[in-house]
Amino acid sequence: MVFAQTIKFTYSKINTNHMKTISYLVLISLLATSCSGPIQNDSQQVSSNDSLNADSTTKRLANSVEAAELKTTPQTHLKDTSFIKGNYVLFLRPDDITFESYAKDENNGIYEIDSDFGFAMAATMEIMAKNKRYKNIKTDISTARYIVIQDCKNGPLVVDRDSINYGLLLTRKGYVIQTSAFVHSGDYLAEVDAYFKVRK
Repeated sequence: MVFAQTIKFTYSKINTNHMKTISYLVLISLLATSCSGPIQNDSQQVSSNDSLNADSTTKRLANSVEAAELKTTPQTHLKDTSFIKGNYVLFLRPDDITFESYAKDENNGIYEIDSDFGFAMAATMEIMAKNKRYKNIKTDISTARYIVIQDCKNGPLVVDRDSINYGLLLTRKGYVIQTSAFVHSGDYLAEVDAYFKVRK
């Protein structure tokens, strides 16, 4: 309503010879506004066809992990998504449905893998929680498919870890992310110390 009143007021102030020009400009403005696309949907945000991060560490992500730059501010309407920011160690585990689908096959060793990873993850988180050297580094566990990293280098990024069942994602503000899909029963402090340059 205010927009219409403004146009009417403007028209009454100008010479009628310029009305066609003004009308044309207003029409173009309205068309441009109406044609601007909506916020990207899930499939557009996770697409990496034209927005892959070119940094070498991101290139070395496991083959089944895709990292793409988000063209808009990360939106909370994304389903099955974890959002992280700052210095972070994020442990990746399969969701219940995925785990149960693997557990149907008794020969794939999913229980042993889950046990080893769970032990390594718990040991890492416990040591980090007790040691002041890691006080500025957050830890968490995610079973979500998409991980939105809000302030890494070339971020925000969305990582699609669809076929990565177990792994580790390291991120810090202004740095390229690092991932590891290596499962063992020790801890992951070597990777954490190297990435965050933690002094012993």
